[in-house]
Amino acid sequence: IGTLALGIAAATSIFSLIDAVLLKPLPFADPGRLVSLHERRGARGGPLSGHEVIAWQERNRVFDGLGAYVYSQFTLTSGGDPAVVRARLVSANYFDVLGTPARLGRTFTSGEDRGGANQVVVLSERLWRQRFGADPATVGRTVVLDNISHRIVGVMHGSGDLDPDVWVPMDLPAEGRRLGRHTVLA
Repeated sequence: IGTLALGIAAATSIFSLIDAVLLKPLPFADPGRLVSLHERRGARGGPLSGHEVIAWQERNRVFDGLGAYVYSQFTLTSGGDPAVVRARLVSANYFDVLGTPARLGRTFTSGEDRGGANQVVVLSERLWRQRFGADPATVGRTVVLDNISHRIVGVMHGSGDLDPDVWVPMDLPAEGRRLGRHTVLA
């Protein structure tokens, strides 16, 4: 009985993983048209630098849009006890490229990914429910991330375990001067 239970549990776990990764459609408007771009350097490939992202965006004649993101984290010090939240710094058109509208409020607008204009944030549905009690009036309020006030402009659908807790517009020109690596979606 123990061996049978273990076998059923293993099969169920494997099917759940395959279902989540391969069988369920991606939560985007047209997932078949999305690609992730990387640059090949010798035998290895990898994400692009901020400078390369800017160059690709300026020379793009093939894709409907190019959005960039990089993983980060912030300390959230409002709406409860301080907590480290997973973040994704994104270009202003990131959600447009993915074709994902906000569940509540809006996503980023053109220009919000430029220095001084990027004190806005989009929350994951998970964080919105856990930290803000799913209050629709959360949109428009201010949260503090790493001691900088950000205005909440939207809440995104879904927000599975792999999704970040917050999305913040990156200052793409400033990122272009850094050596970090970014993933580009087209």
